[in-house]
Amino acid sequence: MAVGLALGLSLTLAGCSPRREAAPKTHLPYATDWAQLSEPFPGDAVDTTGAIFLDPGAPIPDPTAPGTGRPIIHSLSASQIKITYHPPSGGGCFVDVVRNFRTPDEEKLIRIAEVTYPLREAFSPPDSLMLQPIPARKHLWWLGPEEDIRVPCAITMDALRYYLKMSQLYGRGRPPNAYPGPRPVSSFTYAADVSHQASFKRDRMVFRDVSVVELRLDWGSGSMGFHLDRTVLLDGSGKVVAVFGDRPASVLLTQAGPAPLGESEPRIGYE
Repeated sequence: MAVGLALGLSLTLAGCSPRREAAPKTHLPYATDWAQLSEPFPGDAVDTTGAIFLDPGAPIPDPTAPGTGRPIIHSLSASQIKITYHPPSGGGCFVDVVRNFRTPDEEKLIRIAEVTYPLREAFSPPDSLMLQPIPARKHLWWLGPEEDIRVPCAITMDALRYYLKMSQLYGRGRPPNAYPGPRPVSSFTYAADVSHQASFKRDRMVFRDVSVVELRLDWGSGSMGFHLDRTVLLDGSGKVVAVFGDRPASVLLTQAGPAPLGESEPRIGYE
């Protein structure tokens, strides 16, 4: 169930009779948490206890190599987080977060997109795979019950912080609900990009003079992984006018483990 909800005008071709199209939404079922916008990132999202900081340009170590469990930090800033973990118990984890912005204004646009959360009606009516009622949460970014790892339905700041937290637990050899046996190598990749477009078309609608924020998130651990993307449009004042891509992520089975650092998508096969 792909969700593309927007405020905009339907595109009509000049010189042609207008086609009947769905009326544009008069209410955008999303809420921006302006208080969360002021919270620093990464702030306390990364535990640097015992960390080894690499020099810029140094090669990123293989997360499957033996280690002491100390995080190896390649970069840690608002624009980039690259970390590998080598727990002595086996397994390992790498984190690759890239938020591409050139100015403080561009960073703010990304942050607004990240702190904009869907309301329950954004997923109404639920599709046939959604067997449980949509939960009533202040920040709705995943729909299912609490499991070993949450499966997202929207890429938000809460989701980003959650997968950073889970990555650190896996990386330090303390994954939630750990089972006996070898520990899997885990990976978390996240990318955010922003651009200005004079014209943006999606779902038979056209938007003029908008900033476009593209968000992509991948998680993989052992044989399980998922991918989700999101597109957020903002007007000249920074107000969100459209959100596309929010949906329950499909859980996939990886055939060759998590993707190497730098690959945008894991190598996956459908279950």
